[in-house]
Order: sequence, then C-alpha cells, then structure tokens
Amino acid sequence: MIHMSRLRIASGPVHTHTASATDLPSALAILHRLALGSGDGWRRLVVDLPAPLDPIHEICGRALGRRVAFKSRSGRTIAGVDAALRGDWIDDITLNALRGLMPDAAVVAWSRFDPAVESSPGWMPFGRRGWILPRLQLEAHDGCQRLVGYLLPGERPEAIEPARASLLVPRRSPVTARMYRQDEDCDFRNLVQQAIGAIKSGDLEKVVLARRVSYALSEPIDAAYVLHQLASGSHYSFLVESGEHAFLGASPERLSRRVGQRLQTEMLAGTVRARSADEAMQLLASSKDRHEHDVVVRSVTERLTPIAKAKKSEGQVAVVPAAGSLWHLRRKLELTLNDAIDDASVLGLLHPTPAVCGRPTNMARSHLSTQEGFDRGLYAGPIGLFDGSGHDVAVAIRSLRLSPQMATLFAGAGIVRDSQPEMEFVETEAKLAVARAALPGTG
Repeated sequence: MIHMSRLRIASGPVHTHTASATDLPSALAILHRLALGSGDGWRRLVVDLPAPLDPIHEICGRALGRRVAFKSRSGRTIAGVDAALRGDWIDDITLNALRGLMPDAAVVAWSRFDPAVESSPGWMPFGRRGWILPRLQLEAHDGCQRLVGYLLPGERPEAIEPARASLLVPRRSPVTARMYRQDEDCDFRNLVQQAIGAIKSGDLEKVVLARRVSYALSEPIDAAYVLHQLASGSHYSFLVESGEHAFLGASPERLSRRVGQRLQTEMLAGTVRARSADEAMQLLASSKDRHEHDVVVRSVTERLTPIAKAKKSEGQVAVVPAAGSLWHLRRKLELTLNDAIDDASVLGLLHPTPAVCGRPTNMARSHLSTQEGFDRGLYAGPIGLFDGSGHDVAVAIRSLRLSPQMATLFAGAGIVRDSQPEMEFVETEAKLAVARAALPGTG
C-alpha cells in the first residue's frame, strides 16, 4: 500500500485484466492468476460474478481491522479489504488525477465533523480526514457483481495476497458479547435548556446537540456483523476500520450526490417515532418540527444558489421513513452547477448543514464546542464514494464507534425556540436504539 502523491497518481497507463467466475472462491483463484500474468504498471484486475452477492456479508468474520464498506441509498455496495492507495480527504487535484487514471475506480472518503479540531484519543486512529482505494473490493450494483483488485507500479503480484487470502479463510462466528451501559458525561436535558436560552436571547436560531452513550463490552465485537444488521433498507451504510477501532452506521441523510454537473442534495430535519405513515403525518402539523426543517431548507438553498445556473426543488415537504420506526421531514433540491465547480467546493459549502450543527453555523459550532462536552470525531461528518462520474456522500449520523472494550453510540436532536428538553431526550433515545438494536444484548 502506498500513501500516494499527486504526481504518482497522475502517472499511467492502466492495464485492465478481466475474467468471469461462477462463485467467490473461484473468483479469488482467478484473481490470483490474473495478478501473476498482469505484467507491470498500474493494473486493475476484474472478475465478474453472475450470482447474487452481498459484499458486506462476505467480509463478516474476515479481515478484521482491515475493512472499509459503503452502501449507497440506491443499493450500490462496495466492501474492501486493505488499501492499494490511501491519503487525506480527497482534494480535487488528487481526485481529478485518479479519475483520469482509473475512471471506474471507486474510493471511500470520510472527514471529521470539524477537521480543524484536534482528535481526542478515541478518534486518533481515523485521522482528521481520509480516503482509501481498497486493495481488493467486492462490488454490487444494478444486478452486477464483481471482484476487483489493484496493483500499483512497481508492486509484485504478491501484494494482493493478504487481502485475497483473507476472503478464503473460514468466517469467524459472531460473538455474543455482553454490553454494560456506562454513565453519561452530562445531563442532556440541561444542555437542551441552556441551548433554548441561547436561542431566545438571539444568539442562535437553531443548534443540534448530540449525546454520546458508551457500553463496556465483555469481548470485542466484529464491526462487519453489526453493519450487516444495520445495512437493510434504503439508507446509507458505512464502515471504516483502523486496526482494533471501527466507525460504522446507517444514515438516512444524503449530503450530496453529484453526476457530472448535476447535483442532488436534501434537507432532512424534524423527527417522530411512528408505527405507520398515517401516524407519521403528525410531523406536518408540528410547528416546532416545521420550523426546525425550514431553517435547514433556507440555509442549504442560500449556500448553493451562487454556484448553480439552474435549480429545481420539490414543491412539497415529504414525510419519509428511516430505520427504527423513525420518520423525518425532507425536501429535495436538484441543481445544475456552474462550470468549474469542483467537489471540494460543493462539500465545503454544504457541510456542516443546520441539520447536524445549527444556524448561524459559526455560532452553533462554538456553542457545541463549549457545551456538548465531547469530541464528535467522525460522527455527523461527511462519508461517501467518489468515482469517475462524481460522488455520493452521506452524513454520518445514526452511528457508533467500536473498540475492543467499548461501544460508543451517538445521536443528536435539533433544538429550536419551542423545543422541550424531555421530548428532545426521548428523540435521541429513539435514534440511539437504531444502532443499539444491531449490537449484542445489554447487561
């Protein structure tokens, strides 16, 4: 694996070697033969698979500590082992070089909620930002499945062997660890009351407060098994591992999807737990939730208008489902970007939205840094896929961090003038329950 410089990425050409197989074991054997006969330079080794394949399921119990995965809302799924290339948050010079070199390659990239803030010890393994082109990855999208491996200039075929071998070994069984809830650092209801005071004084219009709830583990948990439980439904799912540490989740919120000059984003805010769509429609009658959502709509629209030559917004606010019987208010926005607007510009304008931070942004971020009481790390930051056609980036909410001894869950709630501390606490409990349900039993 190489931490690539822009100059090295810009070199080429790339030699693509393709084959097909009937199942994953035979595909791994064929990949080995392709690697041996691939020569030198950049090499992309592709083995097509005809049978249905669940990439996340295939990495469960294998290659622990060396995995990355991302599932988009459309169902496109990539699960990778090890890294052929890796670097910091993928700036546009690097991204354009990689797209020009290998337009079919997909990288997973992520960032801290606030990369300007130094990481606390629990978040240090993930860095402030990062991206990975997996050494070996399983891909599934639109009925097509494939196994893809990468070899770089100067690398011998053996470079792919650790990743390939890890998918041939028998799976480790999921553990039945016990979880023991720890005391929280602060009183969330009191923080909400203080935030309401700041809003009524005119300092803020909205602020999104998060909770961090930790569980001691009786033994380490395999993060991929947890992700497999979370990755059902039409929401985003993600996993980033660094040795014994993992960050993962299942998010209902899109930050940005770009294909060429076409950009899609959405404004998601307001929450209710309901047993049916009819019951969830109460959101539309809630002045508090409508106001909370309207703050996000106004902010996102204002930020993106200067970089778009055309825009189209859904006329109606929709009530949409998320995991755990939760429902949210959502409005979509589609834009045609001006020429020469790059991915970094788009994401820099969008993140953090008032759906995870507040408004005004700087005042809300300052309030969180002094009042929230913990480092958000990757929670509520951007995480997504980048390839030759564009990007698809989620907001990393409904998420958790795993270490061998601890599971740490995160959830937030948008606070506005009419918020009630007890109701906001109940909302965060419902959100925490989404990740908690995918974990072993509590003690």
